[in-house]
Amino acid sequence: CDCSPTEPVVQALQQRRMARAGLWHIACWLLIGRGYADGLGLQHGDSVYLTTPRRNHRITADQKGAVHAFWDHRGTWQRFTLERVSGAGEVRSGDTVLFRAWTGHRLSVQNQTVHAMWNNTGSWEQFKIEAKGASPGAPVMPYATIFLKAHTGARVDADAPGSDGVVQARYDHKGSWQELIIEAPRCPGLTAENLASRLTVTRVTLPVRFSWNCEFGRQPWTCRHGFYAASPDSGLHAYLYTDTDGLAQLLLLDGEDAINQTKVLGSGKAVGLQFEPGAGHLVAAVSLGTSAASLNDNPPTLTKLKVPSLDTVWTAQAGRHASVHTSWATPDNADGLAVSDDRYLWHSAGSCTEGCPGSVGETLTVLDGATGQGIAGEGYALPGVRSAKQMAGYSRRSGVFVTASASASDPAALRFKGYSDGKPLDGQPSFESWSWGGVRQGVSRGAIKADPESTGFASVWSHGAVDGAPDKLFFSKLKVSADGVSWSVAPRAVFPDSNKTQIGGNAVPLGHGRWLVAYTETDHDAMMDENYLWSSWERWDIPDEVRTQGSRMAILDWAGGVVGAPVNISALGAHFPVEISHLVERPGGISWAFTERHGSWYMKVATCGATARRSDTTASRARWPAEFTAARSLVDVRLLSGPRDASEVKRGSFHRQRQAMLH
Repeated sequence: CDCSPTEPVVQALQQRRMARAGLWHIACWLLIGRGYADGLGLQHGDSVYLTTPRRNHRITADQKGAVHAFWDHRGTWQRFTLERVSGAGEVRSGDTVLFRAWTGHRLSVQNQTVHAMWNNTGSWEQFKIEAKGASPGAPVMPYATIFLKAHTGARVDADAPGSDGVVQARYDHKGSWQELIIEAPRCPGLTAENLASRLTVTRVTLPVRFSWNCEFGRQPWTCRHGFYAASPDSGLHAYLYTDTDGLAQLLLLDGEDAINQTKVLGSGKAVGLQFEPGAGHLVAAVSLGTSAASLNDNPPTLTKLKVPSLDTVWTAQAGRHASVHTSWATPDNADGLAVSDDRYLWHSAGSCTEGCPGSVGETLTVLDGATGQGIAGEGYALPGVRSAKQMAGYSRRSGVFVTASASASDPAALRFKGYSDGKPLDGQPSFESWSWGGVRQGVSRGAIKADPESTGFASVWSHGAVDGAPDKLFFSKLKVSADGVSWSVAPRAVFPDSNKTQIGGNAVPLGHGRWLVAYTETDHDAMMDENYLWSSWERWDIPDEVRTQGSRMAILDWAGGVVGAPVNISALGAHFPVEISHLVERPGGISWAFTERHGSWYMKVATCGATARRSDTTASRARWPAEFTAARSLVDVRLLSGPRDASEVKRGSFHRQRQAMLH
């Protein structure tokens, strides 16, 4: 086929698959068909906002045709229809485009002035759209940073220092003044009513069976989930799990949910996984010990890996501080890893070694993204705070990390903290909880997610009002400003009138101010007789039918109000792990991954997108040409069957190869 992908990651994936399959034209079709032909980027006719990164203001067209960026509103006046001059199709870097305002008039450049006074489609209304850091022809993705080149050769600048809110086209520069963020929802039109029709599930064969072992002494481990991460722009996603041999297995999957590469990260439990924002590297966290004693000697490791080769860049220990050692008190479903392009943050808890023997302290480890070395003066250790349920998130837009930790000591609360350039920000908004005996408290796990439409974050968690009360799902939003971190939407119960328990929450932005939340609902009080800080998650009082029947999704508005009715995801065959549900953004929509039981040979990837891709992998392959199916099988078998070393043969490489060929 005639395909010429221009993105480095895509080129490398194409070459790798071609070489393995030995069928160049078929492998080329496999890779590019999903990434480009299916149109995962912005499309002709999409509704978009043009946002200035400096002050998060949006370009506005008023009723008289004046254009400015004085406000941060997201209303009708700020919404534009993106149009390709060449007509229907995906918008790519280098295309000539138009922006039609709510009035029907289009953005125009007259001399240096930008206005929207006419409905013309001539050269004055035409802009060359250029995605920052992308090669010509690459799709322009939602929330990409772009430049708009006018017919004069100058690029639009908006809200530049010294001319706040003024939109004009003065220079041919491609600097920070000319940068704009093009906002668009990843799942346009997704509603509670049509969510089921837009859900697809793909089954993926694992190279080694999922772990059987759920007993890890008194440590809060589980074998019911893996860690899942995705690049919102490249289409790549990854899964990290512990196999039956006690090894941490890392899988890199392409946009078709096929395994592209695998790597073993050593003996230990999977505890975290994230892509760098630029998608050029993965960061995996593995805990190497199996008891408090061994974990003190072997703190968790963070490994930086190149994408797509999965070659190791560096491996470094995390979680060891002078007064608080390791992460052995952190449940392995804590979402404590957050990653920027230059800093890797690991937020956890560990055993006190000074001043509070036998107690638990909170830790924050910050590593240099280039070297893996700890950054002097950054991070901390807080002995004796009895911290648990750590969360962390990073906003690429603001460059800010936010962490949260539920403490069982004074004060008993879920506390949020912000960090920028290694320095703590002012403000620590808190959600008041309760504690008992210094070891029990009312908050259970949740997640922090960056809001791509602002510089802030959203967070979800569960909380029981008193000991023994059902846990309720809570939602809040945080804003980041010169004054620090504060609430923009105060914590509120998502379902205040429900008498059911809601646990295992996560959230992901849908765009236009909406959020998609996932949680497990049950009639049982899942935490009633358990110790919030110490109990293994397998001892939660959760019947197996809840694990397979309790998964729910709901759409929230900007303030956390429920829009429409919650959707029973379990009934659609795509349940979440109760302990943790990693909702991630992908080019085609929103995805999560799960296994259905201990010792499974399969994981499943569920995707909720603009349209359903397929019902399952087998059905999809039935529509592919026979010669292509043969090529796909070659790729899978070669990836899944090759022994890593002589010891692997003894562990059952033949059995794995047989399973791969059966698949």
